[in-house]
Amino acid sequence: MIGKKGLAGLLIVGVMASSVSIPAFARGGGGDGFGIVAGVLGAVAVGSIIANSAPRPVYYDAPPPQQYYYGPPQPVYYQPPPRYYQPPPVYVDQYGNYYSR
Repeated sequence: MIGKKGLAGLLIVGVMASSVSIPAFARGGGGDGFGIVAGVLGAVAVGSIIANSAPRPVYYDAPPPQQYYYGPPQPVYYQPPPRYYQPPPVYVDQYGNYYSR
């Protein structure tokens, strides 16, 4: 695996090699196909090295869901609502006697 320093060195060597190459003249004879093919293949090679120099992302599984423990519910006692029982009316007659119907 090429490190960052090795990649920088390779890039410097490539720039220096391209600066000392023989210039191509525009003439009708052709014959420069090999230089063009070599340049394209070199660019592809350097591009693939640069593109693949980054480490691949690492994917982790999600952690398992946290387990919650809920204790038993608090005891609840049912109590019916209070009721009011009206006592029967008590009557008093004119002589002071109490009675109810």
